[in-house]
Amino acid sequence: ALIFPMNFHVTNGFFAEEFKAQAFYGLFFGMMAVLAFYNGYVWLFMRDGAYLYNMAFILSAMLYQASISGFGSQYLWGQGSFLNDKGYGIGILATIFFAGRFAVRFIDLRNRVPALAKFTDITVSIFGLLLLPAVVLPENQILPVIYVMELLICLYAIGALLHQCMTGNYWARYLMAGWSVLITGTLFFVASQMGWIAHNVLIEYIHAAGLALGNVMVTSALAARMQR
Repeated sequence: ALIFPMNFHVTNGFFAEEFKAQAFYGLFFGMMAVLAFYNGYVWLFMRDGAYLYNMAFILSAMLYQASISGFGSQYLWGQGSFLNDKGYGIGILATIFFAGRFAVRFIDLRNRVPALAKFTDITVSIFGLLLLPAVVLPENQILPVIYVMELLICLYAIGALLHQCMTGNYWARYLMAGWSVLITGTLFFVASQMGWIAHNVLIEYIHAAGLALGNVMVTSALAARMQR
């Protein structure tokens, strides 16, 4: 997928920016791969669904970021792959679907507020159901719908997490702290794609950094929960 608007650089400026991007995304994908492996490894022994959903969330986010950054077509699946056209939309939908499933389990929402847990499951399931249209339809038709839903789910996540924080949910505070940069970066990134604000590389970096740092914090919290 091509992400517009595009920036053009003179030769020296291009290589300087490319070096920064290579270093940043190399660190990002390295961190995310380690976190995905850890969550999968622990799930094999613990059989706790939270680890499995978090691993799937991390892998989906890696697909999403590989599509945005161009690293996917450059280093992973090549130029002629189906994922060049569909990986971006699929990555967004899968990331939100698995993130929602993980959050419900991590903050024990089914036991604390069953109605809110059910509503969250139904809401994120819509993103799962949209995977088929994302495969079949052109991106210019499905992405505007995805962007609107992405904005709404971010606002819903903020409200639901704040509600749980105020009612004394200890793990919701971890998740709120871990996902705060991620949600903020997502809101800015989607707003830039919809033309509401100017797009720049800093927004992409904040979005990716939120995914990585948020997952470091949340995975650490999962480890702490395991020891309690």
